[in-house]
Amino acid sequence: MTTPSRLPLQLDTYDEWKRRLVAYITRLQPWLQKLGLYTAEAHRAIQRSLDLLGKDRITVAVVGEFSRGKTELINALFFPDYGFRLLPTDAGRTTMCPTEIFHDPKAAKPYLRLLPVETRLDEISLADLRRTPSRWVEFELNLSEPDHAAEVMRELTATRHVSPAEAVQLGLFHPRLAEEDLSGRLGIVEIPRWRHALVNVPHPLLQRGLTILDTPGLNAVGHEPELTYQLLPSAQAILFILAADTGVTRSDLEMWQQCVRGPKRGDNGLMVVLNKTDTLWDELRSPLEIERTIARQRRDVARLLNLDIDRIFPASAQKGLLAHRTSDGVLAHRAGLPALETALGSRLLAAKHEIIHNEVAREVTDALETVRSILGAKLSSTRRQHAELAELEDQSENAITLLYRRAQRDKESYEANATVFEQQSAAFRERAAQLATALDPQRIDDLLDSSRRAMVGAWTTPGLSSSMRTLIEELRLTMRSVSDQTHEARKLLRGLYRRFQVDHGVEVSLPTMFSLMRHQVELDLLHKEAEAFRRSPKMLLTEQHFVVRRYFRTILSRARDIFRSAHDEVSRWLEIALEPLQHAMRNRREALLRQVEDLREAGRSRSELKQRLATLAYDVRVLEHQARVLDRVRRRLDRLCTPPSVVDARDREPDARPATA
Repeated sequence: MTTPSRLPLQLDTYDEWKRRLVAYITRLQPWLQKLGLYTAEAHRAIQRSLDLLGKDRITVAVVGEFSRGKTELINALFFPDYGFRLLPTDAGRTTMCPTEIFHDPKAAKPYLRLLPVETRLDEISLADLRRTPSRWVEFELNLSEPDHAAEVMRELTATRHVSPAEAVQLGLFHPRLAEEDLSGRLGIVEIPRWRHALVNVPHPLLQRGLTILDTPGLNAVGHEPELTYQLLPSAQAILFILAADTGVTRSDLEMWQQCVRGPKRGDNGLMVVLNKTDTLWDELRSPLEIERTIARQRRDVARLLNLDIDRIFPASAQKGLLAHRTSDGVLAHRAGLPALETALGSRLLAAKHEIIHNEVAREVTDALETVRSILGAKLSSTRRQHAELAELEDQSENAITLLYRRAQRDKESYEANATVFEQQSAAFRERAAQLATALDPQRIDDLLDSSRRAMVGAWTTPGLSSSMRTLIEELRLTMRSVSDQTHEARKLLRGLYRRFQVDHGVEVSLPTMFSLMRHQVELDLLHKEAEAFRRSPKMLLTEQHFVVRRYFRTILSRARDIFRSAHDEVSRWLEIALEPLQHAMRNRREALLRQVEDLREAGRSRSELKQRLATLAYDVRVLEHQARVLDRVRRRLDRLCTPPSVVDARDREPDARPATA
């Protein structure tokens, strides 16, 4: 018998972990509301985190040159239980366009949607085309009839024969390379019929949120920059497929360097599959000799790709699929798929855990830090009120009268200071508004549109290249200028908080400071990619109008996304930056008013003084309890955001539940 698949179990564990996290974060809202600590920052953090967790998907991209066995590996690794090969793998017939396989819960039936290659002529991105169903050709996919389903899926291999001129217009043919292309010399060029494919099937793995991206060879990937610069970098795992009978070829290495291992990704989520190892199963050699040959190939691949050897997995997709169909456990082990599947699941979920931990834990924990600061300030103020009133028990009425007058002066001084604080707060808001204006999406759109017109008007390749470079440099200068403004805004905010603490002796924690560092890094990486694109030989060999469209749809659209993200973040920061200070000022004002009232009452009756002391002592105990529970909630949230395998069972705190705190 073959070993049961571990990937479904790993995904089940991940789903259960995510459900517990969602349930815990959901309970935070009513709990904080009950305490009167449900701040605007907490509201945004909880809603954004729940939205992120609700839309969470896991993407595996399978990348490699033609004839490396990518499609067969997908069939064997993810869909071995079907009675037929879901993706076509006939000799000489392979998928000709990027193909996404997923589950669409809104669709009543399985389907295959295909985007005609002619859409490459439009000024519309793939992302926008996804939202335009009328541009796609849809086929019903009846999985209960294998022959029918296989016939429909063969559309993925469809091609067209067109003239070189039409192929050039579509950006799929380079006249200067025609001498290397027999079809170009004969006056015909074979191109894919489809540009992109979407396959919706109700498979258990896909229903758990898994998406599989199958990519054609280097040429096809290079023709779609959105695939290279957006879809592949967003995948949690990339399986780069090599063939054991060819090793690492020049085109393999080019694809690895250009499309797979970029500065943004590094080694994170990368795995290399040395496929077709069954071609080395020579019956005239001993099993030990075969193992040594495969081990040597793994070392060579690791050296050539500059990758740790534990990320290189020898496998035979075809034999692995056969082993599953025949329940041959020995063959399955030899084919290497169980080890690959286990490693893939581990790396895949580790990447997702890291993303969720960084996003959710940071977002909600920062909000809870602010809540803790507000609660701590309130607790300190209540303790001080109790201590000051306790000293009055032994004071004479004249002494209490003097203290009452001093408290009145403190209240009047505070009210005068509050006016100054409001003026300084207005100055900060004005500075922050300037930040938001500098990052205004419409302003950036106007800049990009202007640059695009300049690129279209550039009649020479050097002129076109210069326009591209000028644009990226202008975007980087804009980001640096905004970064300087951000620094000044942070200085204003720190000054506000520091003055309040010095004038009133109340400790108030600063909110999380807005920084453009992440966006600057992304823009710098984009600059590197843009320079590589601008200087690439393919750009020199492609018609300018097509270069402009490709460049604008990919690199420039990503620049727009970076600035929009920065604008959204600074807008959120502007809304919450003063919130802890406003809470502290309100609490301070209430405390001063209460102090004046307490001193007035103390001068009239000692019994009322004792009653007030008892009330304050009770308030201190309640606030201390809330602070302890909030600290446990924060620690519990941090544990929940950590992968289950890292959390020791003995560290779990069942009493740190917001619903019962």
